[in-house]
Amino acid sequence: MRTRLDQTAQREGFIVAAPQGAIPAPAGFVWNVPFTGTDVAGAPDDVAFLQDLIGTLVDGGCVDGSRVYAAGYSGGGRMVSQFACEHPELVAAIAPVAGLRAGAPLTAGSAVPDPATCIPSRGVRVITFNGTADPVNPFAGGGAPYWGYGALAASQRWAEINGCHTTKDTRVSPNVSLVTHRGCPQNAVVQQYVVNGGGHTWPGGNAAAFPGAGVTTQEISANDLMWSFFEQGRLSRN
Repeated sequence: MRTRLDQTAQREGFIVAAPQGAIPAPAGFVWNVPFTGTDVAGAPDDVAFLQDLIGTLVDGGCVDGSRVYAAGYSGGGRMVSQFACEHPELVAAIAPVAGLRAGAPLTAGSAVPDPATCIPSRGVRVITFNGTADPVNPFAGGGAPYWGYGALAASQRWAEINGCHTTKDTRVSPNVSLVTHRGCPQNAVVQQYVVNGGGHTWPGGNAAAFPGAGVTTQEISANDLMWSFFEQGRLSRN
């Protein structure tokens, strides 16, 4: 896997389920993310698909329903973001990479999210990763109509949804900073790793697997950081 998440799972002892979107696209297949151009008549209902997948894994005894986490890259990150908007009861946390959303843009290409398209019934812990030189989903916003608002606007909106009250900026490596939204009920914190000069890539992943997508930083490992974040959330509930 280009994310190397399978290696992290083997080392740490957790299960990875890797579902895939089914809408044909030039680069392979894409997800049917609600409120986007793929949300067309006849397309698979991928929110229901993920809901059924989680139900099958939990009901079959494969996983603990209180420890289901959703990570995704690019369109997969947008998919898990929207899934959390609609089914926060099914995920303990999400980890979108180069794709965090908090609902659709208010209008096509808008610089702010539409609050009516993401109204989860409870807060969701969020850890996310974005490169400032992302050529696909621009860090500052713009790009494709489905994108619109930028990465910081997305994390700020999740902080509002989660009821967070304080924000802290920390430098974690020469080219990576961390924005943490804290003081959130039920410890529904929001963490955003910002990679200066980073591309549309997975930090710590296989750089050769992201041709033309910009720099893949090795200063941090998205896998290690998201797993630590997931475990911290579990321990805080005990």
